[in-house]
Amino acid sequence: MDLAELVDRTLITDTLHAYCDRVDRSDLDALLDLFTDDAELDMGHGATATGPELRPFVIERIRRWTTTQHHCSTITVARYDGATASTVSYLYVFHDDPGRDETLHLWGRYLDELVKEQGSWRIRRRRLRVAGARRTASSPLPDRFEPFPRQPLPDV
Repeated sequence: MDLAELVDRTLITDTLHAYCDRVDRSDLDALLDLFTDDAELDMGHGATATGPELRPFVIERIRRWTTTQHHCSTITVARYDGATASTVSYLYVFHDDPGRDETLHLWGRYLDELVKEQGSWRIRRRRLRVAGARRTASSPLPDRFEPFPRQPLPDV
């Protein structure tokens, strides 16, 4: 493994982490910039969007929850050739909506295919596969904590 590959592997990991951060902050434009123009996002059981369908698909999913917290770990670059890469990463996500009195904890994996475009790694295909989920009632955030802000989402 040479220095260029080590740098690329770090940039690939940064892309996967950026996805989680941008979803959690509902930073829609920055989030969509992580994908190629023809990207496919597959959330399982037929919930899939491609290319121009991605924007409304993502808005609808982010809008379901007032708070999310994604944790992406155990990132493995399964295939790398300098221009494309495949990764497997593990996911834990916390979703909360006090208005519906619902919290969802989810454990799973992302299976990603990325391409290098103009020096940046972008997601061409993301598949979520779930190992487990748990729904509970929402719990209020204690007053001593300040929640992190989320950006308002546009109408679809």
